[in-house]
Amino acid sequence: MKCIKKALLLSFFISLTSSYTFSKTNGENIEYTVITHESITQCEFEQGYFNFCSNENLKLYNKALSKQENFSRNKIALIIDHERDTGKGRPRKVKYFIVIDPKTKKVYPLEQSIGYFVNDRLEEIVSEPPTIKFNKNSNKVCLSGTTFLYKDNNINVKNECYVFDINDHKYFKKYK
Repeated sequence: MKCIKKALLLSFFISLTSSYTFSKTNGENIEYTVITHESITQCEFEQGYFNFCSNENLKLYNKALSKQENFSRNKIALIIDHERDTGKGRPRKVKYFIVIDPKTKKVYPLEQSIGYFVNDRLEEIVSEPPTIKFNKNSNKVCLSGTTFLYKDNNINVKNECYVFDINDHKYFKKYK
């Protein structure tokens, strides 16, 4: 009877801890994964050119948890570089802006991405990279460059701003 109780207790402990994810990267120490797919408010947006829920991005989000809060007083802002390929010409180098709440472990991606400024032939101007401006004491983020959104692309914008509101169902509103 004691063996059965021990086996049941052991199987209960294994099932309890199996819901946690552990990963080993490049032979380094085992990392405890806190942010999971369920932590991300939206995996893809309508255009679907970027998967915010990919395993690679999950690793970036979890790694970012060790950073100091740098946005909206108590959040972590993360910028991800990506090559956006729509299959219609040259791929564009873009940046995505993500907000991580270190307290709740929730991830909030901004749908809008930002790429290089372009010339009159819509070619990237390598000497004019996109910028994303934000600071610790504000919930506003401003993009400069060429923006890419499903129905709202804008060429060579300066300071297209969004306000992050955790209580709004869309999370980011364009600042007018």
